[in-house]
Amino acid sequence: MADPISWYALGRLVNDPETILEAVDTKVLTHNLDPSAHGQENEVVWAHRVEPLLDHLSYTIYNIKLNPAARVFKAIVGSGLEGDFTTIQAAIDWANLYGGGTIFIKNGIYTLAADLTLYSNISLLGEDNDSTIIDCGNASNSLRAVGVLGTHLRNITIENVKIRNNTSTTEGAIYFSYVDDSFIKDCIFTNNINSGAGYGQDIKLSNCQRILIETNYSYDSDTFVDTNAGGSIIVRNNAVSNVLNDAIELDSSYAVQVVLNSIDTTGNSGIILTGCNFCKVALNDLGGITDYGVYLNNSPRNVIATNTFWDSGASSESIRLASTTTYVTIVGNSIGANNTKGIHFVGGDKCVISGNVIADCDIDAVDLDSGCDYNIVTNNQFLGSGYTDGGTGNVFANNIDV
Repeated sequence: MADPISWYALGRLVNDPETILEAVDTKVLTHNLDPSAHGQENEVVWAHRVEPLLDHLSYTIYNIKLNPAARVFKAIVGSGLEGDFTTIQAAIDWANLYGGGTIFIKNGIYTLAADLTLYSNISLLGEDNDSTIIDCGNASNSLRAVGVLGTHLRNITIENVKIRNNTSTTEGAIYFSYVDDSFIKDCIFTNNINSGAGYGQDIKLSNCQRILIETNYSYDSDTFVDTNAGGSIIVRNNAVSNVLNDAIELDSSYAVQVVLNSIDTTGNSGIILTGCNFCKVALNDLGGITDYGVYLNNSPRNVIATNTFWDSGASSESIRLASTTTYVTIVGNSIGANNTKGIHFVGGDKCVISGNVIADCDIDAVDLDSGCDYNIVTNNQFLGSGYTDGGTGNVFANNIDV
């Protein structure tokens, strides 16, 4: 029989450096499989509780003190006396042995010396997103979940932590590759910057499906979200401030929704779509944009609707279409002052511009360059600026030009 321990001996004080599980691992060496010891399996808990000594354990004992499956959090990370583990990676690796679960991270600064490797069914939950800090160490260390083609990782959650000081130009502070059905929520990102030739990212997605990025706050980073070859991604209700590059970049993606975000002050552009289709950019608030508020490049069949553009740079354009972008609907947007042009087509055909209010642009409310053909521009209000039609077969009708 294993070295017996009493239930009393298993009690843990909050400042006891030895966890219950460590005590169990130390004292209980084997499990007695003799069914006569307790009767039926469902009698195990009762039998152990009435006995003064605990001589063996079964993983079927659903007691929160002993069985990880019965705990609200699979593991707790904290300083030496507060958690089961002192490093996040150790907690992730341990939880992964038991099929995943939620890892609760106590307040503190956790500086990464290497990438933090994530697996399917792992959830990271911080105690407070201003005080639970994952510091990438002013290096390329990142929170990294990487599947492979045909075997995607899935069901990964990162929530309520602050992530800072990543310098990678290729993978970002959070890097998901071949990851599905996951979300990043209620996090703060800051100072994820590369000071060299490239730009860093808070979140980098590659070949991902059904990712929700919601209610995060990013400030003083290079780029908030950068996606490549993804689909059915939602970027919603985030606040982005003072990014040095573009706030949100979508590349070769489809069915992405960028909605209800607030973007204030960018070094370059607000939202960029390159090679994307069937995406929606709607209900966003964009101000202080240096280049373009929303820029579509070779991105057909998208919708730009009910966004608000305000107080952008004197040389900026609120909406710009380029490089054979076709069948785009631009409707219900409100474009304020300090734009060179409100809506500018450098390469846009067969699009609809309707129901927009465009005020006080320095040059044109709408400018369709030569080669931008067969567009419909109707029921808009041009306040303090007119339009230029350099294309063929464009229809301007029922617009109010004041």
